[in-house]
Amino acid sequence: MAIMRTRQRPSQEQRRMRAWDTYVDLADAVDWMRERLRMALDMFGLSMEEFRLLALIYLKGPLTLRDASEERRRDRKNMYQTVRRAEEFGWVRWEVKRVGPGEVKAGRLRKDRRGGNTYPPRMGVVKLTEDGETLIGTVLPRQQRVAEAMLRPLDGRERVTLSVICRKLRQEEVVGRLTVAAALIRAERGEG
Repeated sequence: MAIMRTRQRPSQEQRRMRAWDTYVDLADAVDWMRERLRMALDMFGLSMEEFRLLALIYLKGPLTLRDASEERRRDRKNMYQTVRRAEEFGWVRWEVKRVGPGEVKAGRLRKDRRGGNTYPPRMGVVKLTEDGETLIGTVLPRQQRVAEAMLRPLDGRERVTLSVICRKLRQEEVVGRLTVAAALIRAERGEG
């Protein structure tokens, strides 16, 4: 007669330790990758934030500050500072242009007093300058090669899975923040 083994569920403490170990591994991998990518950017005098802004505009075209902030998941004030620094270096140009009804996303429209949509008469758009386009056109392919070399141990399927996992981890930032806050409160109270 064969004895059936039942898997014992991990305890709360074991699950907590497994989550912590996963977090440390992920944080270490991110730090290692960020350092390698930063070293390559230092040759060009670019910060990581400036590089990511230039790459975003290079790949997506001119963007409003709001759209750039949302794409990068950054506070608008921080994105504004990054844009201003890039502008000082001559890599981007901040243009204020008149916009028409077809150029503004529906969610960006203001409401007038009667509840109807009004279009902002002017909107600030960040564009690459010729110097910025030349710079990012040189730097981006190099950064892509560095990233590719770092991810070489992963096959194509593993890279896709890793991307899905990373997106899933940051998918619901607000819910995540609330969950973290609740966990901190429970830990403070001595609850499991």
